[in-house]
Amino acid sequence: MQFAESFLSGNRVDHAQNVTVSFKNCMLRVPGSINSKNGQTVQLLNIWDGYRPKINPLLEDFYIYLSH
Repeated sequence: MQFAESFLSGNRVDHAQNVTVSFKNCMLRVPGSINSKNGQTVQLLNIWDGYRPKINPLLEDFYIYLSH
């Protein structure tokens, strides 16, 4: 989950929350929700174009991530 969180978000994740929880949780913020740390509304950076790419190009990076 941490790989997907980081990779699929273009590394635009809250890295601070990964080290504060003992279970190493993963979190992507939902657009329109409130960020409880700073009170700001979460905004979209890009709108999805509907294209679903193949997963195969991700597998090599995922396997490398797993090996660490």
